[in-house]
Amino acid sequence: VKQLEATGTRLLVTLFGSIGADPWRDLVSKSGQVRSVPLPALARQCSLSVKPVEQRAKVRLHLTISEDMQIPVGIYSRTTRVSFPTLKKRSKMSAALPGDPPKSDGVILERTYHVADDPDGEEVVAEDRIKGHKYGQSIVPMSEYDEAALMYTCERTLTCLGFAPASSIAPEHSVHHVDSVVADRGDQWAFCALESLIDAMVSESVVLIA
Repeated sequence: VKQLEATGTRLLVTLFGSIGADPWRDLVSKSGQVRSVPLPALARQCSLSVKPVEQRAKVRLHLTISEDMQIPVGIYSRTTRVSFPTLKKRSKMSAALPGDPPKSDGVILERTYHVADDPDGEEVVAEDRIKGHKYGQSIVPMSEYDEAALMYTCERTLTCLGFAPASSIAPEHSVHHVDSVVADRGDQWAFCALESLIDAMVSESVVLIA
């Protein structure tokens, strides 16, 4: 509790299940930095957050069903996973120093490189450093030219691999990043072709794997 009060940190506690008496009750009553949050309130605070954004296609290509059937489509992001901001190191000593304006408590990380068998020697400048990948007991040097030559490249395509029963897709498969595939804007033939494909998939209770 003393550390929470010294750093101005608030601890929110939510209990799951039935465990009898609340073990945090005494601590909550003694300190204003500790607060008990009921489970329904936590569920409301952690509900899905919707941020309206302009719909722009990530990519436009052809949905290839067969050699004789290729539908122009656009792929749009429907849901996007957003991670919490990462924690940053702060200096308590720097924040406590007097000054006008107050000094920043941010911590700056500086990294220097030296030869392994001569740690007290001169610093190795960026122009003399290259990446190395560990292979067994050895480290294989890899320059930026080697990385460019060995970089995997492929043509961006959306090809139908087959169909599967709709019952094989569980709800948890749609809780991560979800994209929507729609007919290319302004292409009436693409709209009719994709709409017919979707109607057939719904009637047959199947999903397309691409």
